[in-house]
Amino acid sequence: MAAHDSDLGGAVHVLLLPYPSQGHINPILQFGKRLASHAGVRCTLAVTRYLLGQGRDPCPGAAPAVNVAYAHAGAGRLTVPVLAGTVPPELPGLPAGLGPDDVPSFLAKLDECPAYLDLLVSQFVGLDAADHVLVNSFHELQPLESAYMASMWGAKTHRGAGAGADGGGGRGPSAARLFNSGAPFLWVVRALETSKIPDGFADKVGENGLIVPWTAQLEVLAHGAVGCFVTHCGWNSTTEALSAGVPMVAVPHWSDQPTNAKYIEDVWRVGVRARPDAGGVVRREEVERCVREVMGSEQYRTRAAEWSGKTKAAMSEGGSSDRNILEFLRGLRSRKSERSGAAEDL
Repeated sequence: MAAHDSDLGGAVHVLLLPYPSQGHINPILQFGKRLASHAGVRCTLAVTRYLLGQGRDPCPGAAPAVNVAYAHAGAGRLTVPVLAGTVPPELPGLPAGLGPDDVPSFLAKLDECPAYLDLLVSQFVGLDAADHVLVNSFHELQPLESAYMASMWGAKTHRGAGAGADGGGGRGPSAARLFNSGAPFLWVVRALETSKIPDGFADKVGENGLIVPWTAQLEVLAHGAVGCFVTHCGWNSTTEALSAGVPMVAVPHWSDQPTNAKYIEDVWRVGVRARPDAGGVVRREEVERCVREVMGSEQYRTRAAEWSGKTKAAMSEGGSSDRNILEFLRGLRSRKSERSGAAEDL
């Protein structure tokens, strides 16, 4: 980083305050590590004791497409709820063809969590007045959405490189689905959810499967033996799989997950989406079909490898995310110099 740091100016201290939900800690921690790798930058992460001690499911992420969708809803350009059987109008910053099953669930089911929807939409009020807006993605991943956010709020992307299975309630992987897929698997089941595991299942699968209460997901995805990731499509999990070059079977549950699944299947084309039946349940046969399709197709592995290369390039010297981080740091140091000069004038 030395070549980058020569023109950044003096020292700066960055306070990192994540949204108060567990799933936001690791992304902002990784961002802080990236900032602190530059000379003269010191970072402090402020997290509540309650948040550090809780073991609840991560809060929904903030994919660029999801941010754009919420912003359109808040501005009245997208009518909510988005009803089944209707086609939302084409909106700036979003690809054509997003249907009711593809938009964030809070925009399709207003009774799911109305207070949380209000909170999500309200975060875009006054965003255009911020000095800097950084987005947890990289430009090449969603160029249409990134360009729209840049035009509206001056937003810049900063994310780069940063089969397992992560569950999503009743729609996540099940013992039978994984076993019947015929592929060796790693299944992460939290200690509080061991009721999902049938008696004697570990003995039944033998060496064909491994069940653990926790794993370092990014390290697992980076292992060469992983050929498929069955995921609920949280934004962190999705981008980690892309950075590792791992194809996905998308089993979305709620919030931003349906939108991320749409991108996995139809935009980036690095996996397939498991479809629920008429009762809203993803059946074991459907998961088996998806796993077999992804594991048996070279095209998914090829595209995933291409996205992995693009991810790493974005964070490499001169890449899109690298340039945006440098611009952000220059802006902070410039503002600090201005304030120091104003104080001296007093």
